[in-house]
Amino acid sequence: MAARRVLTVGDFGRIACAGVLLAVLAADAVVGETSRPRIFDVRSVPTTDTALVFGAGVEPDGSPSAMLEERLDLAVRLYRARKVRRILLSADDVAGDREIPAMIARVRAAGISRDRVLVDDRGFSTRDSCARAHTVFGLNAATLVTQSYHLPRALFVCRALGIDGVGVGAPDWGNYTIATMLPHTVREALATAMAAVRAALRRT
Repeated sequence: MAARRVLTVGDFGRIACAGVLLAVLAADAVVGETSRPRIFDVRSVPTTDTALVFGAGVEPDGSPSAMLEERLDLAVRLYRARKVRRILLSADDVAGDREIPAMIARVRAAGISRDRVLVDDRGFSTRDSCARAHTVFGLNAATLVTQSYHLPRALFVCRALGIDGVGVGAPDWGNYTIATMLPHTVREALATAMAAVRAALRRT
């Protein structure tokens, strides 16, 4: 008779890792499927009152990062296409990281008048930006503007927090190197799983 193999600590660790990976992939798939019908391009996106633009960092000289530039330029396109009437810029600027001034300067340079620009300098995370857009700025609907890899989670979180959102994604894969996109994508998958868990707990 063959001897039974005793599971080791390493075996349990590998099983646990596999379980976590499957859970993350499942959550990612659910959030993606839930959000996909609400993702459009500039031409086809339904009209809403406000574009919600999420922060994405600045360069050492204080100018917007490449990803942030694309988000802001996309919001300007939506405004010019009359798909939105105003733009809400949401980023973490409490520590003086210059993100909000950079965002304001970019949209103002594109010809957007200051009275068409709302500012939230306490958008510490996607969740905070969505929550504050609803509770502080009174948004019940919005067009979310961010990179395509981030858009499904942003839509999912905003919807869970009371905003009936649609979204337009800026290019990412193909526009940036694999070395740039891979860490973003891995972090996004983990954050998406956490968002799905939060939403499930909130429902229960």
